[in-house]
Amino acid sequence: MRLSLFFIVIMAVVAGSYSLADGGELRQCANDSCGKYALSESWLFCPFCGTKLPEVEKSSDNTPIKESVIGYTYKNGEYNFQIERPNDKWAFLRAGRGLEEISTDATIGMTSSDEVYALIIVERVPDADLSAYAELVAPDLIDGIKTSEKAISIAAAAGLRSKWVGSVSGIEFRFYQTVIKHGGLMYQIVFWCIAGNENKTVEAEIEAIEASLKFLRD
Repeated sequence: MRLSLFFIVIMAVVAGSYSLADGGELRQCANDSCGKYALSESWLFCPFCGTKLPEVEKSSDNTPIKESVIGYTYKNGEYNFQIERPNDKWAFLRAGRGLEEISTDATIGMTSSDEVYALIIVERVPDADLSAYAELVAPDLIDGIKTSEKAISIAAAAGLRSKWVGSVSGIEFRFYQTVIKHGGLMYQIVFWCIAGNENKTVEAEIEAIEASLKFLRD
């Protein structure tokens, strides 16, 4: 699904407004005087007070039903993937906590203190061709130019990575898009920033986020 660049302009102005949510769907200690969150699915007892923790809700194939954020890692059992933020400059944007202000199609988003933004969009399109799909969801930039494209492999899945330049409302942007096909799903990992915020450090962080993508099941 095509990403609305209207939201890109908004987020270019509202930089660094969000931080990691504390808790999210993590299990919470039932002891009212404690109430802390379990940071690992393997914990049976609260490490702070010793109270037995609620069991992790599982699906029939033994994967967590709900999405979760634990430290630097976001996991999504429904769409069978996890992805990581590279460092403390980056924060997750989650449903109900700022994500919808950028896109109602995205599963998870990220923002960095360098005013770089990211979305992960997942669609069930089992019969789609990778190249055709990548063209379908290409960024809708004014005078947009694709400056590079290459075939890649992430987590043993086929993908295409492209880089674009173009403008929105008179503002010049750099746009990175990677599309990966796996298990009947298409994963878009898209990044953007205003021209001038792009540098080797930002590009290294983008590559690190892409490389962190893993599938929870084959």
